[in-house]
Amino acid sequence: MIAVETQSFILLSLAVDVVLIAALLLPWLHERKESHALFWAAGQAALTANTALLFIGSDPRARAVESALLLTISVSSFLLGTGKFIRQRVISRRIMLAIAAFGLLLQGIYFAFPAIIQHATALLTGATFLVSGILIVKFTRRYPVLSTLLVIRGIINLLTAKGWMPENMTLWFMESFTIKTLSMLCLIYAVIERIRDRYKYTIDSFGSGLIILDGHARVQMVNERAASLIGKSNTRTARDQHVSEVFARPHGASLSAFLQRITENQTPGTLTDEITVTAADGRSIPLEVIVSPYYEREERFYLLQLIDISERKEKEGLLYKVAHFDDLTGLLNRHGFLRALSALMQVASQPGDVSVVILMDLDKYKRVYDSYGHVYAEQLLKQIAADLNQHIPAHAILARFGGDEFAIGITGISAAQTAALAQNVAAALAASLAAGFTVQHHHHYLTASIGIASAPELQANVDGLIQNAYLAMYDAKKAGKGQIRTFSPEMLGLPREAILDSALRHALHTDELYLLYQPIVDVQSGEIRKFEALIRWSSKTLGQVPPDQFIPIAEDSDLILEIGEWVIATACAQFAEWNSRFAIGHCVMSINISAAQLKDSRFAAKLQSVLQQHGLQPSQIELELTERVLIDDGDYVRRSLNELNQLGVRISLDDFGTGYSALSYLTKFQIHTLKIDRSFVMRLTENDKLQQLVSSIIMMGQKLGMSLVAEGVETPYQARTLSAMGCDFLQGYLISKPIAAQDMPAFVLSHTGRQTS
Repeated sequence: MIAVETQSFILLSLAVDVVLIAALLLPWLHERKESHALFWAAGQAALTANTALLFIGSDPRARAVESALLLTISVSSFLLGTGKFIRQRVISRRIMLAIAAFGLLLQGIYFAFPAIIQHATALLTGATFLVSGILIVKFTRRYPVLSTLLVIRGIINLLTAKGWMPENMTLWFMESFTIKTLSMLCLIYAVIERIRDRYKYTIDSFGSGLIILDGHARVQMVNERAASLIGKSNTRTARDQHVSEVFARPHGASLSAFLQRITENQTPGTLTDEITVTAADGRSIPLEVIVSPYYEREERFYLLQLIDISERKEKEGLLYKVAHFDDLTGLLNRHGFLRALSALMQVASQPGDVSVVILMDLDKYKRVYDSYGHVYAEQLLKQIAADLNQHIPAHAILARFGGDEFAIGITGISAAQTAALAQNVAAALAASLAAGFTVQHHHHYLTASIGIASAPELQANVDGLIQNAYLAMYDAKKAGKGQIRTFSPEMLGLPREAILDSALRHALHTDELYLLYQPIVDVQSGEIRKFEALIRWSSKTLGQVPPDQFIPIAEDSDLILEIGEWVIATACAQFAEWNSRFAIGHCVMSINISAAQLKDSRFAAKLQSVLQQHGLQPSQIELELTERVLIDDGDYVRRSLNELNQLGVRISLDDFGTGYSALSYLTKFQIHTLKIDRSFVMRLTENDKLQQLVSSIIMMGQKLGMSLVAEGVETPYQARTLSAMGCDFLQGYLISKPIAAQDMPAFVLSHTGRQTS
């Protein structure tokens, strides 16, 4: 029999076991993820129940079977819990089956020999605790106290099984109870620590830094990323510090003031700021700091999110460079020049100060480009840009406007010095060009047409100033090579061509040019199959300028290259957007190009890059040429058209039937589409001979494997006649006038509805 004192102590031990088991279950009930806590609790509960059997006066043999079952549950649960805790599959299915089989065998042994129950139980539980302690110290090395207590607990149970019991049983039970209680408490601590670690790892896995402040703006929690960003060696060194101590001034002070303001007003709010901090490795890192207040058990806290924006800043810098600087020379481009000059003109200056813009256009540079190619010409431009940079005043800004145009901006000049300084700078620039440049053993002596415009600092409009400089430069070009002209009001009376040239140079960069799109339909089905991109110009000073007035001027001045690139990029971007909104993948975007664009040896490569950028196939683009382009049967035409055909772009011949009589070039080049000139279509009703001519054009095109588009279709009669002749596509006011991009979706939907109704 067990002594009364010992029995009382055992009852106390069982009561404590129940409390500790409940404490071990609570983390699992809260998280439902800490399965090791559940298994450990089950193992201890089975062991406690087995001990309680000593006080149950049931049949010894029945108690033996129950004890064997509980012991099996206890051993397997403890081992499973340990395996889960150390994240190792040390307890395999085979071992679990072996334990279950051993449990059945143990029931038989207990049933036959009830006297060995206590010793066998002590032996098995001792081995279980000993193995668990060894496994924990082997695979984690983080819980030395827990593993030590489990090993001691296992040794005590093994000693009990061997019969090495002290004479003072009460003292023995107390020691065993103490070790058991401490081991259970360590198990509870290990579970809680594992939960805390999981949250810590989760927080530390964030790419951004996280800091939690209390209502007094003191750091309560900081993850590893945040500690690294604010220059702390570990998270502990940042805890309990005030936010103004964590961040360098003035950012720490401003964050602290913001938090104090929110606390005093008790109003929710979020602060976003950009600051620069010194990281633990000494690097300066730009951060975006987002401060969000929240409540926890009616206590106010603040979450600081620190986002490293180094990559964003780098991309912004690259985008700024692309938008404001010329990639060939490294100088400012037109947009960068406008911004820089505007900023300089807005700073405080003395009354009467003047701003000056000097524009220069290289004479006969196009001849170098055509003779030596773009690579050679670009090397020359780089030398010129570097040389010009050496001959401008220290406070001036230099830009390349594109092509062979350069601009110099000077601000803060007194009115008395303006004329002399501008003339001296222009003369120095002209002299530097005349000194000559050497590229690949070839010497070039250049001249430039230079225009000068000035205006009072406080009244100057940058756009107007550049416009006036263009007028002066055009006047210099008109006077001959190497001339310098200063703007005067009389130049406003220049011929319209000069005014258009000056205004057009400015139009592309002030959003005055835009595109309209005219649908082209299939004759048989009436479905939209093509869109032709048509350029338009709405000048702020000249009003609406027709294409037949400004396109020839653009071609004569080489502005057509820059305008052509803009048209292609804009039309392709618009076509890609439409295709994403309403499926028009079967349609084609038709774009007009000039002879000057075909002379560019990189034209096909540039077009391919634009198509790839917008996810378009080459077959979705049709380039329209005029007959005049093909009549100039140069090598560059043949080369460019071959490259475009290899790329898979369709080629269309516009305004066919007017201007030239030679038809041999139709067989020389791979033309996919002929567009019958509108003058033929509009006069179909005049006589039979004209109808026969149009019919012959259609038959010829079909014989050559080309599709036919009739332009300028305005009446149903014209449409019926052309359909009877075998024309493939119709374009004109009968279908639609040219439409703005934003109105095209509605037109396509309504047109599709008409076709299906």
